[in-house]
Formats: sequence, structure tokens, C-alpha cells
Amino acid sequence: MNVKKRLAYILTGLLAGFAAVAALNIAIDPFGAFGDVFFKKYGYGMTLNPKIGKIAYIDKFHDNYDSYIVGSSRSSSLPVEALNRYYGARFYNVFNYGADMKNLRNTAKYLTENYEVKNLILHVGISELIVYDDPSRDVKIRSHAKVSGGNLFGFYLRFMTLNPSYSFDKITAAARNIPPPSQTDVFLPESGAYNKMRRDAENVLNINDYVHTIDPTFLTAPARYEKLYAEESLAAIREIKALCDARGINFQLISAPNFDWELQSYDLNEVRDYFIKLADITEFWNFSGYNPLSADPRMFYDSTHYRNFVGEMMTAKIFNDESVYVPENFGIYTTPENAPTLNIFTPNPDLTGYINQTEPENNREVNLPILNYHHIVSEGEPLNLETTTAQKFKSDMQAVKEAGFTTIN
Repeated sequence: MNVKKRLAYILTGLLAGFAAVAALNIAIDPFGAFGDVFFKKYGYGMTLNPKIGKIAYIDKFHDNYDSYIVGSSRSSSLPVEALNRYYGARFYNVFNYGADMKNLRNTAKYLTENYEVKNLILHVGISELIVYDDPSRDVKIRSHAKVSGGNLFGFYLRFMTLNPSYSFDKITAAARNIPPPSQTDVFLPESGAYNKMRRDAENVLNINDYVHTIDPTFLTAPARYEKLYAEESLAAIREIKALCDARGINFQLISAPNFDWELQSYDLNEVRDYFIKLADITEFWNFSGYNPLSADPRMFYDSTHYRNFVGEMMTAKIFNDESVYVPENFGIYTTPENAPTLNIFTPNPDLTGYINQTEPENNREVNLPILNYHHIVSEGEPLNLETTTAQKFKSDMQAVKEAGFTTIN
């Protein structure tokens, strides 16, 4: 065999191998980059990379929606169904993980320029100030080229040439009807939110047990962030607001609740200045800082993400829905006038020190005497075996104290 024929065979083999890999990745489409035409497991692709999977999904089903939520992963807990009811709209939650303000700006720009949008909610937390433009090229957090403005051919070529293991994992997951491997959160493609049914069934009654069994970050000292990209973030929000104003889109900015230890990881003076400048760009609903929820880890799935029922309280506060319980002083409508006077970023002893950090003694048995009083009556009222007077109850408690007992209720 001459050299030319040998080279031709080699080249043909390489092209055949490339074609086989490309055909596999396009057909299986583990990230949903090509629209998941055959499998239609849209939630799978979103779970691997929501920045890509959701854009491909909305491109196909955008007629079902007229309003959007843009934000980071904590935005999942904003309740789509409640917002649809309050706004009379059809919302889709376009949040993603690995979000930064440049990506959020580009996402809002893509949505407003390509689809009919009536309402746009921008949901941001302090954590969006940590990174403005994530340089990572990891395939699991890469933006869709339609959003980032990158080369579309290069984008699709990258997903045609993925390691075939991604496709084989999807085939296995589809056959066994399981979520992607090593993923704790699975997307509901119709709303764009996380499926938190299992997490929402967790027992949150005992605070000490909760923090020791649910997530170790509740017990880990927070890392300090030395730099916040406040000016870049403000510029991106200003641009999003201008895009909405130019198209007559109802724009609402909502800031996210923070857990105590997350707040401790920032320079709160810098954060306070950021929120004052933010109010000059747009008035907004402010759930950040120290408030009745920030000290209670049971309000959070972990030290960053608040629970779904907290999102329900937030939207109820915004729309004055008295059928939903909302703690007093949770949520402030922030304006240029009141922003400088808010003290929500000043540590408050009543809103910190949330946990006894000793290990729970679940296995130690104790003898606990119990005093059972059925009914306390006023002096002069008739007594029977089920009643006692207030004075007698007081003397009983005094006797208990003098005997060296410590009472609990």
C-alpha cells in the first residue's frame, strides 16, 4: 500500500470517528445544546448546564411564556406559580448556577431582544458581586453563545466533540429514569425551577439537629471576600433597567435574603454603599441584610440558598398577600430616600448567634420529671382535681427552683 492510500485510510478513519462522535452527541444531546430533539429530557440538560439548556428550551417553547426571572441559583425559590397569579402572567425562571452580573445582563438582553417580554424580575444577592465575568471555560457553566455573543459555529462544534461519556451517562440515566450523576438538584423544565420536594420534606423542628445533619456549611466559618465588583454590577443593572424601559417592560429588582454567616463574609460597609447606589438606579424590594430570618438556618437549604417557603413569604410581602404569614420587618421597599437610613447591614445581637455549636447528644438518656397542670384559675374560683390557683402555681415553681431544678417548657 502506497503512502497516499495509507494517508487516505487514516484520514477517512479520523473523519469517520469524528462523524460518529458528533452524531452521538447531537442525537443524545446531554446538555440540550441542540434542542434535545430525540430524548426530550430537557431537565437533564438544564441540570448539567442551565445556561445552555434553558436557552435552548426557551427558544423552542417561548410562546408559553411572557415574563422571566433572571438571577443566580438562589432565585429558584421565587415561586413561579404565585408570581403568575400576582402578575396575571406566565413566568419562566431563567436562573442558573455560576451566575455573574455580566452573564445576567447578557441573559436579560437576549430575552428582551428576542422574545415578547411583559415582566422581568432581576433577583440578585450580595454573592453576585463577587465575580463580574467568570473566566472559566468549564463546559458545565459555559454560557450559550447566543447569550455571550460568542461564535455560534465554535459553540456547536464544542458540543459535537464532547467526551462520549456525557452521552452514555444520559442514556443510562434515561433507561433507569434517574437524574444526572453527582447532582443534588434537578430542574423542572416547565418552570425552570429546582425540584425541591425532597429537601422541603426535611425536618426543621430541632435547630441543633438540623444544622448538624443537613449541611456542614452551617458549621463552617465563612471565608472573607476581599473584593466586590460593585461598580461593574451597578453598571450591568443600569443597562438591564434601560433595556426594559426602552421596550415598555415592567422591571422589578428583588434582593435575596442572606444567612448570618454569609453576611459575615463581606465588608458590610461596602455592601451598604452598594445598596444605596442601587436605589438610585431603581427602587427595589430589599430582603438582604440582618432580619428575622437571617439568624435561623432552618430558613435556608444551606448557608447560601433560602428555602421555597421563604420565597413565598417574599412575594406575599411584595403583593401584600395577608393569607401568607410574613415575619414583621422582613422586606423593605427601598428608595433613594430611605436607603441611606437603613441599618440592615449593622450586626444585631438579636439576629446573630443562631446556634449552640456543640454536637447534639441524641443518644444520651436522661430522667426528666414532668409537672402537668391542667388549668389555673383566679383566686376565689371553685377548685377541683384539675385546677389550681395562680398563687399555688407560683409557690410550686418557687419550690422547684429552691430544690435545684432548672425548668424547661
